[in-house]
Amino acid sequence: MTPEEEAVDTADKARKKRTRRIIYWSLIGLFIILFFTAGTIFTAIFNEDHWMARAFSHSFMEVGNIGDFFSDNIGTLIRTASTIFFIILIMKAAWIITRILGRKSNRRKTIFALVYSFIKYTCIIVMFFIVLAVWNVDAGTLMVGAGIIGIVVAFGAQQLLGDILAGLFIVFENSFEVGDIITFNGFRGEVEQIGIRTTKIRGVDGNVNVVNNSELRSLINMTQHKSVAVCDVTIGYGEKLNRVEEIINAALEEVGKKVEGVVDVPRYLGPAEFTPAGVVLRIIADCDEANRMAVTRGLNREMKLLFDQNKISFAVPNVQVV
Repeated sequence: MTPEEEAVDTADKARKKRTRRIIYWSLIGLFIILFFTAGTIFTAIFNEDHWMARAFSHSFMEVGNIGDFFSDNIGTLIRTASTIFFIILIMKAAWIITRILGRKSNRRKTIFALVYSFIKYTCIIVMFFIVLAVWNVDAGTLMVGAGIIGIVVAFGAQQLLGDILAGLFIVFENSFEVGDIITFNGFRGEVEQIGIRTTKIRGVDGNVNVVNNSELRSLINMTQHKSVAVCDVTIGYGEKLNRVEEIINAALEEVGKKVEGVVDVPRYLGPAEFTPAGVVLRIIADCDEANRMAVTRGLNREMKLLFDQNKISFAVPNVQVV
């Protein structure tokens, strides 16, 4: 990693650390505000005699009332904990089953990852309403009391619905699968997960780009067909082209065996360009997209060794001083 890249990486880590700190303290402040205003909120939604309004009133801060609250509601607390544990157990079992069923191919892995994402969100929603029922909370009254929040959620649900539909089209149209390498808005990476709402793409630097499914409108799937690794070498105009081409063609089969990831024997395409320094010769090799950069580096290495062995000079840029 170059010093410039290290500086950028350090600045990025510092920025992420500051962001996490701001979110952390914001959540703490929000929790404190909600804790001390919960009594007023629940009184407005229900009535002052409801247990939730009484529980979060100022008298709740007294030690005796805290003990009475737990002793009076021990059965409800146990049922709540049991419900949460049971739902988490279902989600864990669904995760294990979908992982096992999706092992055979990337296609199956993609479909079952989407199925698990749907099961996870469904379980969370069901758990929310079951817990409300355990505590004798009328979900309808709660949603009516929070009408403004409902309106905001309804507007947000439009984007959510678009993400879900886009995720379904991605899977059933086979646009890409888990394990495919795609390029999106200049970001190249491997598809790590396709969820019901977002897709995670891991770049070569290890960073994960999380993109809403509805935003994946224009991308390039680089895995559906074999990719081509390109090696360009520039020789001076003083070298004999016929001799260089004979040496390259004679060595291609051996080069293909030495470079890991090459699917077939590399091919020499001929002169690709004439530059002020010399003639650019192009060698290509078929490979998987995941190995394209490694194959390119391997071809470059073998060409350098081949040229050194046969006393072939690389072109040197001419510098004219006026």
